[in-house]
Amino acid sequence: TQSTSPWFVNGPRDCVWPIDDGDERVCSLGGTGSNTCPARMLDDGTFQSRTCGSNYDAFGNPRFISSSEPYGYDRMKSG
Repeated sequence: TQSTSPWFVNGPRDCVWPIDDGDERVCSLGGTGSNTCPARMLDDGTFQSRTCGSNYDAFGNPRFISSSEPYGYDRMKSG
């Protein structure tokens, strides 16, 4: 339900969708958005997946805070 969603309970997060440094396009799961980003190796040798989705959860709760950093425009209007 909307009130039990982690995005409602914990609120929007200060994060952004990952961008592939090689071509500066937003990463998508399985290439659905025409750009699949491979996992990135972290300093400790583990890998971090890079995918994206909606700025809102299935119940309409915002996933991100409203901020113009780092893109120069409101990240909640990016997807």
